[in-house]
Amino acid sequence: MLHKRVRAGHHGQALISSVHRYWRALPKESRPRLYIHGLSLGAWSSMHGTNLFALLDDPIDGAFWVGPPFPSALWQGIVASREPGSPYVAPVLGDGGLVRFASNHASASGPDGWGAMRLAFLQYASDPIVFVSLRLWPSDAIC
Repeated sequence: MLHKRVRAGHHGQALISSVHRYWRALPKESRPRLYIHGLSLGAWSSMHGTNLFALLDDPIDGAFWVGPPFPSALWQGIVASREPGSPYVAPVLGDGGLVRFASNHASASGPDGWGAMRLAFLQYASDPIVFVSLRLWPSDAIC
């Protein structure tokens, strides 16, 4: 399944770009809120397809990604940027105005409100597709 991730990412990028382009063409004062969602490989695909830099001038309202697979570069970067001392499986980033994590033990609520864009991750510490490491497999394994 992991070998399909490149194709899924390109498909996600095409879909999200088309939807975002259409959404941007709508009158700003009357267009609906736009959130991106994905579950597991769909989370990876929609993260891969969401170019946050392209959204800076007219951002989406947010994203909700559930169980992002371990090779998700955006997820990896966010987890690597967590506050010192916050757990790898339940990271905290800054004041939580942009990115928050939830699990079966914690909600995505925070002490303060959200910013203009919201990125929320739902993940469980026991989810092997999120927290597996390729270092666990022999170097000649198929991945």
